[in-house]
Amino acid sequence: MAETNWDKISSELSEGISKKQLWRTLRQFKEPDPTWLEPFGWLWQVKHELVSDDKKALKLKLHSGQYQDACETVLLRPRPNRFAVCLSTQVGCAVACRFCATGKMGFQRNLSVWEIVEQFLWAGWAARKFSSKPEQPVPLRNVVFMGMGEPLHNPVAVQEAIELLSHPKWFGLSLRSITLSSAGVPGKMIQMAKRFPRLRIALSLHSAEPHKRRWLVPKAVADLKLLWQAIQEINAIQNDTLWLEIALIAGVNDSAQDAQLLIEFCKGLNVEVNVIPYNDTSHAPRDPDFRAPSPEVVDAFIAKVRNAGIFVTHRKTLGQSIQAACGQLVTSSHLPSQSYLVQ
Repeated sequence: MAETNWDKISSELSEGISKKQLWRTLRQFKEPDPTWLEPFGWLWQVKHELVSDDKKALKLKLHSGQYQDACETVLLRPRPNRFAVCLSTQVGCAVACRFCATGKMGFQRNLSVWEIVEQFLWAGWAARKFSSKPEQPVPLRNVVFMGMGEPLHNPVAVQEAIELLSHPKWFGLSLRSITLSSAGVPGKMIQMAKRFPRLRIALSLHSAEPHKRRWLVPKAVADLKLLWQAIQEINAIQNDTLWLEIALIAGVNDSAQDAQLLIEFCKGLNVEVNVIPYNDTSHAPRDPDFRAPSPEVVDAFIAKVRNAGIFVTHRKTLGQSIQAACGQLVTSSHLPSQSYLVQ
């Protein structure tokens, strides 16, 4: 919907439909009667729906008629009838992580709050089609801000989106079911923790060796002491665990020494480590010769960190076959032009 119209949706509905009735319909991901929304136009149009080989991920390519650009949103189905959505907050990204396809695009623009929230709606409608029980309420109850862009480089829109997604009169999500992932913007991370004490926060750390982190994540804060202090403050505010994300790359950050440095970094912090083996980004230009470590190396890395008393999760990759896994989102001529619609 055009942004100004979204802002006025509460007061300019067609006759015969109340604000409460409309938002109940949207919250249940039922497609509303078209006459209800005649005064409005969508911000995004779905150009492609690609389903992963294992049917556990759906990638939506959303096109903006106003800006003539696109973003990608990923609907995940980790279990047969449970869904989560990975939302984008920018077109492109300025952080330029070396292992991330979005970073190859460079920064293009921030998304508005409604462009972010509308992704959630499109994902919900897709989930209803994707569901094994489409007649029942759609179990889309988890949101991760881990799509295209650095969320905390667009903090105002992201904060407003979280407020709308969690407001009981809107979508009513628990803040515990919303995760915000940042490459490292310490001040903004602390602000978000203060504003939303129950929000899950994740730091894309990737290496606890300062030179490696600076090389892997060139335009995020590399000062490990500053990041450590920010996590400690967030722990105090939230009294909860912060997630540390490590994209494990063969021969880059997967050694026993890398694991030991991570152990040292975690001392004094309430954190959980999420290990994500590198997802191939050869579909994006200028990809370095990165590859995922062998399963044995991944297991050894995890075991060393776990044996130090740190909780570690080996995150399962979903959506790799359609370039929808972590680090694979990109909008470019390299993407397929055909459409694979969910049946």
